[in-house]
Amino acid sequence: MKRRTFLKICGSLAASWPLAKLAPALASQQTDFQRHLVVLELVGGNDGLNTVIPFTDSAYYKARPVVAVPAESVLPISENFGLHPEMEGLLSVWEAGNAAIVLGLGYPDQDLSHFRSTDIWRGADTSAVIESGWIGRYLETIYPGLREDNMPQDPAGLEIKNQDTLLMKASGGQAGLAVQDPAKMFELMQSAVSLPQTTPPDTFAGKELAFARSVASQAQQYSSRLYDVSSKISNQVQYPSSQLAEDLALIARLVAGGLDTRIYSVALTGFDTHANQLQVQPQLLRTFSDAVAAFLSDIEALGISDKIILMTTSEFGRRVKDNGSGTDHGAAAPHFLLGNAINGGLYGIQPSLTDLDASGNLKFNLDFRQMFGAVLTGWLGLRNEDTAKILMGEFDTSPLAGICS
Repeated sequence: MKRRTFLKICGSLAASWPLAKLAPALASQQTDFQRHLVVLELVGGNDGLNTVIPFTDSAYYKARPVVAVPAESVLPISENFGLHPEMEGLLSVWEAGNAAIVLGLGYPDQDLSHFRSTDIWRGADTSAVIESGWIGRYLETIYPGLREDNMPQDPAGLEIKNQDTLLMKASGGQAGLAVQDPAKMFELMQSAVSLPQTTPPDTFAGKELAFARSVASQAQQYSSRLYDVSSKISNQVQYPSSQLAEDLALIARLVAGGLDTRIYSVALTGFDTHANQLQVQPQLLRTFSDAVAAFLSDIEALGISDKIILMTTSEFGRRVKDNGSGTDHGAAAPHFLLGNAINGGLYGIQPSLTDLDASGNLKFNLDFRQMFGAVLTGWLGLRNEDTAKILMGEFDTSPLAGICS
């Protein structure tokens, strides 16, 4: 059996990599930097114009006779902008100064395909072939010996999902682990067949056998570690009933329990609102807002609020003009940075609702990699040259200077 095939089998047990430890000297260099990033993907292309609403712009209402949010229902956050009325949970976060909204994010020559644009955002790359994710490249930077047979004691990154994605793919494979339920993973790994520990022969087949044994034993090590850490801590607030809330509650317990995982990723799906947007998007924004508000309250109660920020991403926004029931694929959109370490406010410039591109979409004013760069340098502490390597180019972060404390 080839190693790649074996890894895919292990993936069905929610283990994406062999889980060997990095050399102690390298691991010890990382333990004094206790900052974590949560990347929340709004999958499907969230309609930014109905999320952060330019409610004083008449062009908004002219273009959206069906899906526009009435001005009297908007939750004002500035003279010209307001949150969707279902986002009450985040209004208090905004008022506390712990929410930054970055306006007009996008990239050149927007590709309106879900698959391609998702890869571009996860890869921070617009190349024809995208082979790794920006988080995967970040993890390789802070763990320079990172490879499939040399992993840290705790997962370098965790995708709280049923499967791993391009986001945490590094040059040698997945740099993170995909697991949504540590208890189920632990149960699966405990019931896995133990391989005999006789000395393998010094042959090609023997090397493959040794590799398989390493994968099995080390996957069990990670499953035990995640189960133990997630079980010993109790959340301090009542979370709403949603999968996203459960995922964020798990992250709060893992960080509070001392897991040295730097990056977490979660997802909320359903934002492809071509039809029935007035029924679908408000529910999703309520789910997003309430889950994140509970998470931020929880990490405050757990005493770890200065260690974590949360950032949203989505493959694109929606078209300015509605289609009579919803909105079609668009381009630029706003995104959120949330947490105690965030200097709240509006950043960037709102794109014009009348000076549109050839498809009738908003023209971006900030490249999304400028936001990534601001997080990599301002929050995760990377040097500018390392950030440029991860983003495969230099992107001006000065419009977002000071967004992270």
